[in-house]
Amino acid sequence: MRPRTVPNASAVVFRKNVYDYVGGADESLRLCGDWKLWAAMALQGNVAYHCEPLNYFRFHDASVRNQTELSATHVVEYLHVCRWVFDRALVPSAVIEGICEEKVGLWVPLLMSFRTPLALKRRIARSAWAFDPHPIRRGMRPALATVQLKFLRHWRDVRSIITSEKYANR
Repeated sequence: MRPRTVPNASAVVFRKNVYDYVGGADESLRLCGDWKLWAAMALQGNVAYHCEPLNYFRFHDASVRNQTELSATHVVEYLHVCRWVFDRALVPSAVIEGICEEKVGLWVPLLMSFRTPLALKRRIARSAWAFDPHPIRRGMRPALATVQLKFLRHWRDVRSIITSEKYANR
């Protein structure tokens, strides 16, 4: 069976007694709290998926999702919830490796960015270390790709300055 996604919180219906049993929503998480809640409830019992659209929703610039993605805190929360699920469910090591390999591209560029605040870099690094059993080894390829992209971007700027100065001196 193919994994399904839940596009928004209003698309989920659940039993209140299961919600109460798992302790409710983790209100410390702004973006991924619903994922953690649904995972906790799924670990308790049966889950049904009904693919017929029963509601409609829209995205807008002021949504919580857009605001947190702009601040990159979504990566910390995402890694936290994944680790939480890994600790509670029997996830095969091959699946964990695949997820870690897939998600390394989320956190490495943020750690290398000059725009990411140092405190957020620390939180991302701690979350990545807790999530991924081999973060340094796995992060080398995306880190080198990030350095290469930065170098090429800056090299184009330097080359245009050199070229314009060369023609200005003629």
